[in-house]
Amino acid sequence: MMVYHNHGVRNVIDKATKKKTKENARAVESNSGRLSELEKKVEELSLMNESLWQLLKQETRLTDEDFDEQTRLVHEKNIFESNMKVECTNCNQKLPLKETRCYYCGSEVK
Repeated sequence: MMVYHNHGVRNVIDKATKKKTKENARAVESNSGRLSELEKKVEELSLMNESLWQLLKQETRLTDEDFDEQTRLVHEKNIFESNMKVECTNCNQKLPLKETRCYYCGSEVK
């Protein structure tokens, strides 16, 4: 059995692989940085929400139960609205009600 090795092709593949590996490493580093930034922002927002709730409780007669009930209502409203769909008049794909452009064909949704 004869095996043919084309080292030129192998070198091209190796270079392409190395290039793609470097690109992927840069993408991972970039995504890692963005993830860290988002985690910091979520922590900041969480602290701000807690602070606002504490101030609101001090200045009003609202209770934790009131807060929990309002949170439940807002959550239910968001679920309801996210399930509402509109149909694109151009391609007939279903889209969330809040969209102004079709994901699929780019047409304006009215």
